[in-house]
Amino acid sequence: MKQQFIFLVISRGAASVLNALSFVWLGRLVGVELVGILGIVTSVTAFIFVLADFGMATYISRERARGNDDVVIGALRFNVASTVSVGVLLTIALATFAAASALPWSTVLLGLASALEKNTETSLSVPIADKKKFVPAFNVLLRRGFTLIAFGVSLWIGLDPVLAFCIGTASAAVVGQLNIRTWMRGKVKSTTKWSAAQLRSVAGAAWPFWISNVTATARTLDISIVGWVASPYSAGLYSAASKIMNPFRLIPSTLTALIVPYAARQDSATARKTSLKLVALFMSSLVIVIPASFFSNYLVVFLLGEPFKGGGLIFALMLVGLPFVALAPPLGSVLQSQGEEKFVSFNGIVFAAVTILMVAVGALISGGEGAALGLGISYVLKCVSLLRRSLKVLH
Repeated sequence: MKQQFIFLVISRGAASVLNALSFVWLGRLVGVELVGILGIVTSVTAFIFVLADFGMATYISRERARGNDDVVIGALRFNVASTVSVGVLLTIALATFAAASALPWSTVLLGLASALEKNTETSLSVPIADKKKFVPAFNVLLRRGFTLIAFGVSLWIGLDPVLAFCIGTASAAVVGQLNIRTWMRGKVKSTTKWSAAQLRSVAGAAWPFWISNVTATARTLDISIVGWVASPYSAGLYSAASKIMNPFRLIPSTLTALIVPYAARQDSATARKTSLKLVALFMSSLVIVIPASFFSNYLVVFLLGEPFKGGGLIFALMLVGLPFVALAPPLGSVLQSQGEEKFVSFNGIVFAAVTILMVAVGALISGGEGAALGLGISYVLKCVSLLRRSLKVLH
């Protein structure tokens, strides 16, 4: 696991930096409020496809590690069906908003990109569970690199910056989809044919993972909440700080993808040790992130310019809260791998409500800064809850 983790985190780190560069470039061209609107669209569409995935990404990872290919192929088929059906509905919804002049027409492409991205990420659970290092690393680098290149080329030929960004995002999602589809041919073998019964079966087994994933991803609605409770300007500052933070979120997202198949092969005592190691790793990072937070304003202004100066404190609060936001998903993954998926799903429901409430109250009191503080506090409480459960049930 260590080699795979290092390989993936380096590649995803480079990919996330490329993604941040695309967003920084866009921010310098279109200003704070339009960045806020695009941030809201991106976060909402991503959340919708987490709903549509129905927990299949995590479920596939565990079942592939256990060698249950009939289950895996059923879950992959479910994901394709849900992605296509929800993708059509979302495209119609975005087009309706665009027709009412509430959104730029080009944001329709962001909905299509989110559909392809989610399906690609779910499919990547197979090579990750197979301990492949190169395949998932190359795919994510390919998508993020292609986004930046296509965005730059679109600007060079004279397209509007928002349209150029959306074209870059959508075209990269298509390329990533083609890449994983090519690799997947013949990798998951099953004689079971498509059937409604098969889709119902995997949905019935995967729902605890779905609840966990949905409630964990509810955090990404924070940009939308800030925009609704405060203003599009506040959402723009918050979205900019959040996008710059994304490269720092790589370790938890990579660990979460790897932990389920890895811990599924462990006994309870070893899984307990894994949980404690995760806690020690992320808490030790506070020694770095707290001093680094004092330079947050300089970083935001350097990357995005003076109009985004108000995002410095937001970024600092996000940075200090990062170890707790980062720790919760892998801690939950260890419990899921040991048969505690129902507890993790219940815990997710409770803390999704807590997170949304604290972000909303924080935004109402103090805009983006209050939202960032509320987000961090809610994740401190969630980590404490997950750790207590780990110590109680894992022996």
